[in-house]
Amino acid sequence: MKPHRLWTGNFVLAIFVNLFLCMVFYLLVTSMAGYALTRFHTGQALAGLASSAFITGSVLGRIFAGKYIDLVGRKRALLITLVASIGVALVHQAVGGIWLLIALRFLHGAVYGFSHSVLMVAAQSLIPAARRAEGTGYFGVAGSLASAAGPAVAVALVHSVGYDWLFTAAAASSLIAGVFVIFLKVPERTPSREEVADKWRLSLRSVIEPGAVAISGVMFIGGIAFASVLAFLDTHTTELGLPGLAGWFFVVYAATTLAARLVLGRVQDRRGDDLVVYPMLVLAMGGLLLLAVGQGPAAVLVAGGFLGVGFGTLMPAIQTIVVNRSTPARMGVAVSTYFLVMDLGTGFGPLLLGSLAQAGGTRSIFAGGIVVTLLALVLYALVTRRPKPKPA
Repeated sequence: MKPHRLWTGNFVLAIFVNLFLCMVFYLLVTSMAGYALTRFHTGQALAGLASSAFITGSVLGRIFAGKYIDLVGRKRALLITLVASIGVALVHQAVGGIWLLIALRFLHGAVYGFSHSVLMVAAQSLIPAARRAEGTGYFGVAGSLASAAGPAVAVALVHSVGYDWLFTAAAASSLIAGVFVIFLKVPERTPSREEVADKWRLSLRSVIEPGAVAISGVMFIGGIAFASVLAFLDTHTTELGLPGLAGWFFVVYAATTLAARLVLGRVQDRRGDDLVVYPMLVLAMGGLLLLAVGQGPAAVLVAGGFLGVGFGTLMPAIQTIVVNRSTPARMGVAVSTYFLVMDLGTGFGPLLLGSLAQAGGTRSIFAGGIVVTLLALVLYALVTRRPKPKPA
């Protein structure tokens, strides 16, 4: 095989696994609050907890994934967690109480977080180092497609045949992903004797890669801003008298993310990280500014384009930096650390910025997002700044 060949059969299979695995997330996470309200007649707070429990669980799954990915075996871990995902998805139909639903969502999130981290490590081992950013961008396109298709399929199923079929669809997505994994040849790494001897010994370093925390913090901060858009955009467009426009926003977001990732990964590989990361953060701030001050549908849709290129490209760009800075032995922990930190920002973002809505409405949330994204830019500059060489 050519050393820089990217488009192999295994890489294509991994992209399809990613597509159907991400579909599980987007099918359910966008519908759980409505399901809790409809099925159990609970309040908004518990309905929100039923939705966010998944993300909380995924954080736990990622914490342990980094340590045990290679101890279990990458392909074996993928198959085990996908089988578990099928079972957990189907059990949703039998849950009889809101607290059992919350516990199940937490468990499903943990299974998803573990399997997604394993898949990310497997994919990175399939991408030539010289084409890391390009390959990571292409691989992430599957997630972008799922982010557009998953909520649309969920809404269609709920309104046509009910929630039970939604859970069946999630189980079917896990099953299809598992079938692709069966045919996937995953490069494995043999753990060292020290790793095997310490497999039951947990320490902070065994589950967190210290060198990945600071650069991953850029996505923690970026995740706070972007998650607030996800959480409050529909409310914002309704307040503007444009109900339903949020759906078109995400279509534009997904399309521009796809287009940008097809191009900017190559730019990052050939011209360096800064030429991609700085402009993307500025574009993201531009999109948030349009949401904060814009009035009509054009401003909202253009904001979707700016944020699609900005935040949509920032995710694989920072992940590429994390992988390039890690050693092969620590890559699993580094990737898990990256997604763990990003998930924390995504999970707490609406809570942190949502409080601004009480003072100034949804526009204040997006204005706060601009400030947050500026902080991400400053953090990136500090983390990646290199000391100038001393004169000879």
